[in-house]
Amino acid sequence: MKDVSTKKSKGLLFAGIAVVVLVALYAVLGFWVAPKFVQSRGTKLIAEKTGLNLTFANVRLNPFTFTAVFEDLSLGQAAEEPFLTMAEFYTDFDVWSLLARPYRFRLIRMVSAEERLNILPDGRFDFAPLLETIAEQVKNSGGGGVLPEVLVERWVVESARITVTDPVRSKTPVITIYPVNGEFTDLGTAKGHIASYDLRGTIVDIGSIRDSGKVSLDPLRIDGHYEAGPFKLPPLWALTGDRFRFDILNGSIRMDVTYTAELKSDGYAFEIRGGELALEDLKLNDKDQAFTFGSLSEMTVRGLRVNISEKTASLEEVEVSGADLTLWLRPDGESGILDVLTMNTSRDPEAQTKRRNKGLPAFIDGWQARLEKATIIETLLRFEDQRSEPAITADVVSMPSFTLAGVSVDTGTKRLDIQEVVASEMHASGWLNPDGTIGLSQVLGLTSSVSTADSEPSTALNGRSVTGGWQAQLNRAELRDATIVYEDRTLKTPMKLAVYPVTGKVSGFSYPQGMPASVSLDIVGEGGGVLAVSGAAGIQPLNADLNVSLNRFPLEKLQAIADTASRLKIASGSLDVIGRVAAPGGTDGPKFRFDGELMVSEMELLDTGTGKPILRQTELQINGIRLDVAPNRLFAAEVVDRRPYVHLVIEEDGSTNLENALKLEDENVQAIGRSVLGQMVDAILLQIQGPMPIRVDSAGIEEGTVLVTHKLPRGAFDMKADQIFGRLGNIDTDSDNMVDVELRGRIDDKAPFEAKGRVDPFGDEVGTEMTISLKNYNLVNANPYAKQYVGYGVNRGKVRVDLDYSVTNNYVTGKNEFFIRRLELGEKTDSPDAVDVPVEMGVALLKDRQGNIHLKVPVEGDTKDPNFRIESVVASTMVGMVGAVVTSPFRLLGGIAGTASPDELRMVNFSPGADDLDEAEKQKLSKLATGFQERPGVGMEIMGTASPKVDRASIARERLQKKVRKDLIAGQKAGDVTGDAGMTDEKMHRVLVELYRKEIGTLPPTLREPGPESNRELEKTLIAEIEISDTDLRQLAKRRAEAVESYLLQEGGIDPKRLFVVASAIRDPESEGTVPVVMSLIPR
Repeated sequence: MKDVSTKKSKGLLFAGIAVVVLVALYAVLGFWVAPKFVQSRGTKLIAEKTGLNLTFANVRLNPFTFTAVFEDLSLGQAAEEPFLTMAEFYTDFDVWSLLARPYRFRLIRMVSAEERLNILPDGRFDFAPLLETIAEQVKNSGGGGVLPEVLVERWVVESARITVTDPVRSKTPVITIYPVNGEFTDLGTAKGHIASYDLRGTIVDIGSIRDSGKVSLDPLRIDGHYEAGPFKLPPLWALTGDRFRFDILNGSIRMDVTYTAELKSDGYAFEIRGGELALEDLKLNDKDQAFTFGSLSEMTVRGLRVNISEKTASLEEVEVSGADLTLWLRPDGESGILDVLTMNTSRDPEAQTKRRNKGLPAFIDGWQARLEKATIIETLLRFEDQRSEPAITADVVSMPSFTLAGVSVDTGTKRLDIQEVVASEMHASGWLNPDGTIGLSQVLGLTSSVSTADSEPSTALNGRSVTGGWQAQLNRAELRDATIVYEDRTLKTPMKLAVYPVTGKVSGFSYPQGMPASVSLDIVGEGGGVLAVSGAAGIQPLNADLNVSLNRFPLEKLQAIADTASRLKIASGSLDVIGRVAAPGGTDGPKFRFDGELMVSEMELLDTGTGKPILRQTELQINGIRLDVAPNRLFAAEVVDRRPYVHLVIEEDGSTNLENALKLEDENVQAIGRSVLGQMVDAILLQIQGPMPIRVDSAGIEEGTVLVTHKLPRGAFDMKADQIFGRLGNIDTDSDNMVDVELRGRIDDKAPFEAKGRVDPFGDEVGTEMTISLKNYNLVNANPYAKQYVGYGVNRGKVRVDLDYSVTNNYVTGKNEFFIRRLELGEKTDSPDAVDVPVEMGVALLKDRQGNIHLKVPVEGDTKDPNFRIESVVASTMVGMVGAVVTSPFRLLGGIAGTASPDELRMVNFSPGADDLDEAEKQKLSKLATGFQERPGVGMEIMGTASPKVDRASIARERLQKKVRKDLIAGQKAGDVTGDAGMTDEKMHRVLVELYRKEIGTLPPTLREPGPESNRELEKTLIAEIEISDTDLRQLAKRRAEAVESYLLQEGGIDPKRLFVVASAIRDPESEGTVPVVMSLIPR
């Protein structure tokens, strides 16, 4: 019994020793041998399976508790710095799970793990290609990629660190996440097994992050809730490296996202099921200039949903406040905003400065996105031009409130749908640069030069289609109480127009057009003017059917254009337009049509030099307008200009105030061409492309006034024409019909004028039939002209003018008839411009017995002759007529008396030595008296003449005869003779011989015998010896003048006060045989 007991004790002892030995051996294997084996074999196994280099400084295993501790673990690629290090990796394995799967770990703990992520040259993180390599090696290792069933009840991460480095830029980490703590609960590899996790960390200098949720390893799927922030954006932005040319100086971001990430057979699937995003205090800075160009107070995104697999995204709401963006030009003229927003997609430093294609990125193709509502408040868009010092700045758009709702985008079908857009109290500014380009065109890279009418229209931008095949639908858009300011800087004085409020609505807009959109727009101008537009319109094809109304637009707003184009000031005036604009958009009918009315009211233009009105009118109204483009046609039923006023000033040099006011310098002409007005005209002309036929049924003037001031060296001539009524009918540039013309009014309040006829201003050959009359014009009013150009003032006189003109085939035939009543000249002037004719004499000669002057001035000429001007021809003809009257006054008197040879009246001829009138000369004087009576304004000077050549012999013979008679009378008394009747040759010979001996001396023998021959020789000799003095001749001449005077007085009935016998003249006559009495006419 004892032996049995002893054996049993020994057996127990042996078993115990065996157990101890086995436990000891197990302990030795577990504590010392297994770690060595694991350290060497595990490293090799990892290398074979993944190609990675796994090392750890020490392994501690507890074979009794089945725990393992790996110290100073590192994992990386061969010959490279490890991307994962860990101070301690602790596992607690449930040994009993070896009997029934899954293999169970009660705990896995990672202490002070550090993961290093590098940014590769292509922009990806270095773990991306690493995972691809590991997956490939695992697949090739024969495991088929099937994970063993493992369950980790708790996987704890303590004090982990994640660093991100960009080796291209620096070896210093650009971002560090530390510490990272958290745990996974019930993490298993069984198919469909779901675990929970909760990870938290802090991004150094940025902010905290947290990711929690459910995770499945087979299939790999995470249903997480990611919370981040608020993050500081500057260090986070550093992750982008030099992809962008701007920095984020300030700002924070906060995210709260629920998401699902899953690995499927065809790739990764990622979905954001809901989330919020918030940005605050954002500030953007240009890297090149250290210039802050953008800021944002706050942006909140709610209801974010993204499904990458299905390529869908949606947002419930976006709120933006305090956005401030500056578009700027650098000092070198380059666009700063385009530079900083250009993304560098290459890591090549040489390619970083190259501009990239700005089209839509390829990765968003096929996406569908939806935005339910976006609200933007207190937003500001600025512009800054740094080419000048200081920089020129402007606020472009200020938006207190902007709402966008129901936006859908499909990049696959290229369609955009917007339910509603509402902008409230927006303030927008625009301008035209001095070179004619739109204000923001250069900074936005839209153009580099001034567009011209010769430029071909383009439908592409930078080689790409503007629309790119996209379709769009806008259900409703509304603009509320907006303010718009426009400035045209091309002009000499920049033109600034401001309008407020601007309200507008668009509904049912589509592109390409299905149905035309409904459009309404109401604009109120600052300082007056209201524009209202309503109707339907579309843009593809371009079409419109709009009612347009412009009410009381103040013309003073166009003063800047007037300053550039003229020297006129728009003192007042308004423009009204009402009508309908139609652009059918089809192939039939005109491309554009306007039907309506236009009115300019209370317009007054001042000459800036004098400050006086140069043009004024109460109302210019055009009714029944129809303007068609393609085909071109302009029609107006009626044009009426009511109470127009024009003040024409003619300067001393012949220029006019209108001409001077509209005289443009070259630079101003160019400025007008670059202005918005010039560009609009160019655009209109580009559309018209051809002549524009014009038809006006009726055009008229009512109560017009024209004031003419002609500045002369010695005063000024003023004339006022008022109460002007006129009408033009049947104006048609395409018709051969002549235009009916009627015009009437008065000059200087009392002289009525009238014009009536027809003209053809549009034909190839000028045609006119016109009569013009002016009555009762007071010539005293024309004194400045008279003193300047006539050389005399006018004390009294009125004129009636009747003109009758006809122009056929460019040849003018005209009749000008002037009837001047009671003209009385004033004092003579010494004007150097006066006509070189004896005006006073001419007036006296032209006046009839009633003191009136009646002139008929014919005019002829070719209008194509550049030297032909009707007014010049009339004036020169009148001067010529006066000159002819003065130089040949007796022609005028003869014409009055009906004498065949009027010039003969100026002389009365006397026989040699005679002083009595013969019958023919008496008849001549009677006719002269008749004409002279009709010109009471002239007197007559009568100058007798005597000629030594013609009259001497007759006078001497008369004297000889007197001596002979005297001797004969003496002899008769002595009883020697019996008178003339008894005169014989012997008696005459005796008397002549006695006179010869008495006057001359001894009688020549040849003359001693009486007879006819000797008597004639004696008479001839005695006559030659008789001395005739000038006194004798003058007395003869005087007797002749007095004979003429006497006849005119007695027989002609001439007033003695009009006749003047002047000093006689001794001269030889122009014709042989007679000696004249010469008469001259003089003004009284």
